[in-house]
Formats: sequence, structure tokens, C-alpha cells
Amino acid sequence: MQPTSSPVDLNVIISLMSKMSAPRARSERRVILVVLGLFLFTVPGLFALVGEQILFNPQVYKEALAGLDFYERFPQILGETLAGSGDLLLPGVGANLLGAMNANNYQEIIRLLFPPDWVMAQAESLIDQFWAYYNFETPELHLIVDFSAVKARLQSERDLQVVQTIVQGLPVCTQQDLLNFGLLALQGKLDQAPLCRPPDQFIGVANGVVRELLRGAGSLAPGQVDLAVTLRLPVLLGAGGGAGAAGLTFQVYRAFRIIGPWLPLGSLLCLIGIIVWGRGTVLGALFWSGMGLLLPGFVALVTALLLVLWSNQIAPFLVARIFFSDLAVFDLLVRLVQAVSNRYLLWVGGISLAMTLVGAALIAGAYFKSRTDSAVQPPEASRTPF
Repeated sequence: MQPTSSPVDLNVIISLMSKMSAPRARSERRVILVVLGLFLFTVPGLFALVGEQILFNPQVYKEALAGLDFYERFPQILGETLAGSGDLLLPGVGANLLGAMNANNYQEIIRLLFPPDWVMAQAESLIDQFWAYYNFETPELHLIVDFSAVKARLQSERDLQVVQTIVQGLPVCTQQDLLNFGLLALQGKLDQAPLCRPPDQFIGVANGVVRELLRGAGSLAPGQVDLAVTLRLPVLLGAGGGAGAAGLTFQVYRAFRIIGPWLPLGSLLCLIGIIVWGRGTVLGALFWSGMGLLLPGFVALVTALLLVLWSNQIAPFLVARIFFSDLAVFDLLVRLVQAVSNRYLLWVGGISLAMTLVGAALIAGAYFKSRTDSAVQPPEASRTPF
């Protein structure tokens, strides 16, 4: 006769097993929550960390602008602008003076009035001023262009080369032009002389007329121009956090810039928590550490790839919303934004890919470790999910 098992003994066994598994179950739940926290910290934290080094770094924009050959192409860009509004270059006389010239001569005159070193200094100053405000270093947005050097050049004796270039670009005087030229010279009204190129024996008179026009334009030209005021950029960009969608966008941007740099610290604390609490789980700390890196790394990598694919649509949209699509430098600004954003997304994608590969390697390591442990343990002692 065989003894029968007691129900009490079975209940005791079940109770003991539940008590032994309870701490492990709590560790599993705790680690899953920490992995979720690591995901929520790491994805935006990665974009914020790289953004501080690239997107919000004025030096990156200066390097990108130089790489687009902006300084060599500046005379062409400004020449296209002046084709319809010469007074922007020479107040009061520019429209008539440049209107009498061949458009091909604009570039040489612009190169003489605005030397490459001056253009570079002003462009880099505009970048610094823009990011001084949006990096919260100054309380107000100003984009000041300093024309004092150009103004001084127009009013000094150093403008002879500019004068000669302008005169050589004027159309040849007709017989009627020469007659009017002589009559006005006798009356002392050379400022009203026709804008044309006389014979060589009278070229000095033409140089004098153009020189006086340039000096008059220099006296009318402002010493400084604040493009932020001219283009109403503080309103369009929501500077100061005013009312409306622009103001709300600026407040969100400010909050992201304040919180963003601290997100990687939260990721680090979560990773430490996974290592500590993951030891008490069935899957182990190695597996959960790998999962904590793989999930945010993969999501950030996919997001970066999608943004790269959409950059051709995003960059024109952003530039058009800020500076208007009919701006002469619109295409240049779009290329500048694309160059910086592509560099930014390349770094985000590279770091994300590294995180994904490291996470996958840790998970694979956990798998092989589990297989190795199972091979050396008795069959009834092995309890591995793999």
C-alpha cells in the first residue's frame, strides 16, 4: 500500500515557491519601468545633446556658410537684388546710376564697395548676433550690419577705382548727350549731366560727376542697419515669447533648451538602475542593459533617417516662414540650413547606430551566457527564457 501525498504538504510547497519568486517578480517590474524611463530620457536627450554642439553652435553655421562659397558669390547675389532696387546700394542715386549701366558691371562695383573681408566680418557678426539671442545671452534680438567702412570709402579719395569702374560700365555718349553735357558744364550743373561715357578727353569730367554722386550717396547712407527691425524678425520668430503661435513656439524652444542638457544625466541614472536591479531578474542585467540601449538607439536612428529624407521639404518651409520666399538669399539660406541639419542628423544617426549595435551585442552576450550556464547546470536547475 503506497502512502498518499498530503494536501497540506502541497500548499506549503506552493507558498514557499511564491515567496521565493515574489522578489524576482518585483525586480522584473522595476527594471521594465527603468528601461521605459531610459527610453524616454535617451531619445530626446540624444537630439538635445548633439543639438547643443551643432544646431545651436554659431561656429558650425560660419563653417557651413564658407563651404557654400557665399563670399565668392556675394557680388552675384547682391547684384540680383540691386537689379530692381539700386537705391539699396547707393541711396538717392543708385536707381538711376545702376540703371544706366550694364548689369554685368554690378558685380565688379559690389566687389570694390564690399570687399570679401568686410562681407565675411558682417556675415559672421549676423550669425553671432542671432545665436546670442537664441542662446539666451542677450535680452533682445538685433541683427546689425555696420556700413561705416563702406560709407567712409564712398566719401574718401579711395573711391577712384570704384568711380573708374562705374564710368567704364556706362553706355557711350551720343552726340545729343555730349551737347547736353557741354551745356550743363557751362551752367555749373554737372550733377544733372547725362549718365554716359564721354570720349577719353572728357573722361575726367565724367569721373568727377560720378564721384560727386557717390559722395552724396555716402552722406545719405546709414551707418548701421538692424535687419531684425527691417524684416520684423522678433515678431515672426516669437522673440520675447509674445502671444500667438510664434510666442508659444518660442516658449517650447526655451523649455527644450533648458531641460535638454539634463536629459542625458537621467539616462545615465536609469542605466545604473538597470545594472543594479537587473541582477535580480531571470533575464539578468546584461540583457536589460542591452534592451535599454537598443530600443532608444533604434528609434532615434529611424527618426534621424526620416528627417534626412524630409530635409528637402523642411528647410525651405522653415526659411520661408522666417525670411519670406522672395528674399534674394532664400536659396542660400535653404542650403545653409540643409548643410547644418545634415551634419547634425549625421551625428545623431551615428551615435544612434552605435547604441543599437552595442545594445544588440549585449543581448546576444546575455543569450550565449544563458546557453553556457544551461550547459553546466543540471537540467532541473536550468530556468532560462532562452
